[in-house]
Amino acid sequence: MYRQRIYPQLKMPNHKIEGRDRTFAYIRNLNFSQLVADGKTIFLMNATNADHFTGKVRVPVGTTTYSAVVLNRYLVAEPNPMRVVVDQKGVLNLDFAVQQGGVVVLNAIPTLPAQLGARLGDGESEP
Repeated sequence: MYRQRIYPQLKMPNHKIEGRDRTFAYIRNLNFSQLVADGKTIFLMNATNADHFTGKVRVPVGTTTYSAVVLNRYLVAEPNPMRVVVDQKGVLNLDFAVQQGGVVVLNAIPTLPAQLGARLGDGESEP
């Protein structure tokens, strides 16, 4: 005799691997407050059941802008890379259309010291 058993849905955690200057995150669910990434290059793989990715990524201090390239499930880049600005709390607020199995590749754009607030005021000299 065959009996059907219903098991509760298992929580599928997100996974993150940190390397020298790279962070790879395998996102299975979007129920997270934020992902902390130490890498200057961040790979976010969409392993969810949706074709849309929203989330927050805390990035290393001193980086103000990232370029974002979306790769489809065949790892072919979508046209028109974007720029994402880090907010005042050091977080990237992401909202992308990304196919299931696709990847968002975020690359830190080097920040000039003047852009970090080290710029001298008009006509002022360094003490």
